[in-house]
Amino acid sequence: AGQYSQTCEILLLQLRAMTETDACDMTSEATGIFTSSFDELLKTLDGTRTGGRYTQKDVCDNYLKRIVKQRPWGECASPYGDTADCCLYSALLNARHCSDPKRAAALSNEFISLRFACPAVVSHAVSFGAVIGAILRGKP
Repeated sequence: AGQYSQTCEILLLQLRAMTETDACDMTSEATGIFTSSFDELLKTLDGTRTGGRYTQKDVCDNYLKRIVKQRPWGECASPYGDTADCCLYSALLNARHCSDPKRAAALSNEFISLRFACPAVVSHAVSFGAVIGAILRGKP
């Protein structure tokens, strides 16, 4: 009781990375803040789906590539991870950058691609974020 879900933990890591940098550019300094924080979260896991608490497949894939195989972040995306969580990540970026939809889409694509490799999953998440951005701009 009183613990955040893993999804919430990851969203909080993203928010922290976005708020600790002025530019909120997830492709540079904020990415470093996010990935180092996410590395710390991965170290608390055992790489299985039920090792103490439920862990989604994409996080298990990230764990295997990042912690076990020691690959750089650019090679750690989950090949078949399919979760609605990436839509939440995109929504946050689009909310922050709703006045610049092209930038929001590019940032969402790069950020989501850190953890998810499936082009369909990434494109759906980027599209969802674009809808959130349009709503925040007052577009029907």
